[in-house]
Amino acid sequence: MRPYPGRNLTAEQRIFNYRFSRARRVIENAFGILVNRWRLLRTMVSVKVENIDVFVKAIICLHNFVKKEQSSSGDNLYYPPGSWRNEIKPLESVGRLSANRASQLLYNKRDKLKDYFVSPAGQVPSQNEEVQAGFRP
Repeated sequence: MRPYPGRNLTAEQRIFNYRFSRARRVIENAFGILVNRWRLLRTMVSVKVENIDVFVKAIICLHNFVKKEQSSSGDNLYYPPGSWRNEIKPLESVGRLSANRASQLLYNKRDKLKDYFVSPAGQVPSQNEEVQAGFRP
């Protein structure tokens, strides 16, 4: 999924881009820390598609266990905030994976998320102020 392109976006599209960018940053930071900690993730891992969720959950459980054990023992062997960025190499592009029909399905999902993000149920308190202040992804 991609943000809405261009400069002449509606307020709803700008809010979607803001929320999308925030979520992407969180995911990239979390995955960067996991990749640095569990170097196995730097290589191609042979995991069946149906087992990917279990694989990721196991790594997250190990990560949380190690972090908790280190903090309770007083050993700070874990990475200081932001240090993983100095060590990680960019991921290689796997190329185009979807057909045009799949792209259209993603556009529809993006529009549904956009509508949700501006609805009372999906809003976050500061999103309108951030977008009005000129948020740049």
